[in-house]
Amino acid sequence: GSGRDRGCDRWDEAACQVEGAEGAEGGNAQEQKSSAEARAEARAESERQKAAQREQHQQREAERLRKIEEAKKRAEENNQARKEEEAKAKKAEAETERRAEDKNQAKKEEDAKATKAEDETSKDVASDCGSCYGAEDLARGIKCCNNCDDVKNAYKTKQWGWPGNDKFEQCKNVREDVTRNPKARTQPCDAYMSCKDCLEVGCGWCISTRRCAPDEAWQCSGENDHIGKIGTHKACPSREEHTQKRAERKREEEAAKQEKVQRDEAELERARARYK
Repeated sequence: GSGRDRGCDRWDEAACQVEGAEGAEGGNAQEQKSSAEARAEARAESERQKAAQREQHQQREAERLRKIEEAKKRAEENNQARKEEEAKAKKAEAETERRAEDKNQAKKEEDAKATKAEDETSKDVASDCGSCYGAEDLARGIKCCNNCDDVKNAYKTKQWGWPGNDKFEQCKNVREDVTRNPKARTQPCDAYMSCKDCLEVGCGWCISTRRCAPDEAWQCSGENDHIGKIGTHKACPSREEHTQKRAERKREEEAAKQEKVQRDEAELERARARYK
């Protein structure tokens, strides 16, 4: 073979050194290329991680905003439902009051007609045998009622309610105790729609429920709620007292509404704080 195949010792030493340097430079270039590729891959991986983190953050923020909007929407829906319920309640209350007034007016008209008929009947009372106004009872010897006591005894025998002295000719000049002789009750207590009419027939009035009930214990919500012989109050409230009570109830209702709105707003703020 040639001397080149047997090594550099038989060739120019400088040429061998040049060849060795060229081989080293080639190896260094390859290492530098691999290092650059590794750094590029690391940067790309870092960018991918940052992008994933940004996407996760955006998703969490979107979810937080969605929950806040849902809480706000629920609060608005609850507020609207409450307003609708209040409007319905006011409408029902107004309708109830109107019906009560109509019924009370019709009852007054009926009472006026009955009083007129009784007055016309009393004019026919004979001087020698006074009328008992339908309470005559021949089996018990009650035929004539010539004075007020006779009429009262006849009504008592029949177990009829006493409508008042002014309804009888024999009793018009006789003073009576209206607390012991209430107006005759021709209907159940719950048929009377006003406190005045209720007490006039000897029933009791429940303040909280605005209804007429028997003047007995346990009919209303305690003594302070009962107007009558059983309750603390003995007379119906005046118009001024009624207006004042109504104003107080309205103030209490408004305070309760305001308190509920504040609670809803506080709950919404807490929900927002939790999802921040």
